[in-house]
Amino acid sequence: MNISEACSICFKKEIKVYPVKVGATWRIEVKTGNNKPIRYEKPLKQGFDTNNAMSKTYIFLAKKIIKEQI
Repeated sequence: MNISEACSICFKKEIKVYPVKVGATWRIEVKTGNNKPIRYEKPLKQGFDTNNAMSKTYIFLAKKIIKEQI
């Protein structure tokens, strides 16, 4: 699955993934509909590309959505 497909699936379900700065580190946060955002506790490694982390998260969530529909 590519990132375009994954984003499309997630956006249709009102799921948004974005980075947030927590102290000196960055973390990934996921917002679903009107629910409270979920922040992953694992900090991104220094120099790690936030876009790569966001892409992996979108693809993971899209696969999870597809699996639940079967």
